[in-house]
Amino acid sequence: RITYGSVLTGTVDDVTPETFYAFRGEAGDTITVSMNLGDGGLDPYLRLWDDERDTVMVSNDDGGNHQNALIESYVLPYTGIYYIEATRYDGADNPNTIGSYTLVLAQRFDNP
Repeated sequence: RITYGSVLTGTVDDVTPETFYAFRGEAGDTITVSMNLGDGGLDPYLRLWDDERDTVMVSNDDGGNHQNALIESYVLPYTGIYYIEATRYDGADNPNTIGSYTLVLAQRFDNP
């Protein structure tokens, strides 16, 4: 489990192609999640899942420089547990990238 303000590092490779982080949010919270490349050739990809990991709420694979991932100013629809999936883009043009990343979960207060 993580909380707002968490800054984490991790690695995506063939042994660990994704990592899930759980957090608790309140309906109406506005969040930003960023996943930035550390080293290697990783092409970061983020998904935000519901409490059962059944439905992807939002995802992104390009938050800047065509290699970072960013979910920006997403308003949570319900109070409860959410899951952030930190993984890699898995397309035919860029398969199975590996490397390290920094992930940040932030609550935003600058939106109306």
